[in-house]
Amino acid sequence: MNSFIDAIITHMSNARVKKSGEPTKTALIAQRVQEQQHPNVLNRIAMTYVSLSHDRALAKAANQQPTLKPEHLVSFVQNAANQVCWAARRYARSQELQEADDQANGLDFSQDVAAQLNVEPMSARELADAVEQDAFCLGNVYLYLAGKMSYLEDLPEFSLFQESGPVIDEGTGEVIEWLVTATADTLDGARSLMDMAVERLNTEQIAKDGEEAQTADFGALSTDAVQAKTPDPMAKTLAALETKHPKPAQRAKKPAAKKPAAKKPAKSAKKAA
Repeated sequence: MNSFIDAIITHMSNARVKKSGEPTKTALIAQRVQEQQHPNVLNRIAMTYVSLSHDRALAKAANQQPTLKPEHLVSFVQNAANQVCWAARRYARSQELQEADDQANGLDFSQDVAAQLNVEPMSARELADAVEQDAFCLGNVYLYLAGKMSYLEDLPEFSLFQESGPVIDEGTGEVIEWLVTATADTLDGARSLMDMAVERLNTEQIAKDGEEAQTADFGALSTDAVQAKTPDPMAKTLAALETKHPKPAQRAKKPAAKKPAAKKPAKSAKKAA
């Protein structure tokens, strides 16, 4: 049976903080999941709960704080479901490109994407079934974890796809919390939310590029700074279009510009392991 989950969690294990290159918390959890000795990735997630609980008991006995906590697994599972949807969108788009181009050059882009995602080529109907089956399985793991950690209050219900956004303190500008803003329980519904998220990101990037083009002091910038970077298609990741904005603690600070410094473009306004 086709499933995206294993490949998705392997991908999540490679996430890095931009500035330091260190693994993100999501990556560390994903690595722990894939270290568990079981052929089924769903069981490996459950086993990670046991492993992290054991780590916390040892840390408590040593009067220390563990790096990872079992509670982190709840949001990790929802994040994995979101990434399954992004992977499915990527595959669906490769099929659409194939249908548009195959008569001209005979290339099958969807087979390449299927190989990258470790799934067999499938039809649109099979794709929807695979995503919904993945969501069903991850939902069961989510319920298992929620039952083990019943002391957690106000856990959001699991969804096939979930968007969330930050609540900002008007006085300090700090993120107070993240709240669920939209959910979908079908691939079509998730695809609609993802398409809108991509459109928002593209609009923000166009505005940012436009301001940068108007304010940059090209006479003061080095040749390397002025030269546009060519995107590397091989460097694209399944999480490149995550709907959730990065949290402030994960955001890399920009290095100071050499004098005389070019004016920096204003940050765009401000869906998850």
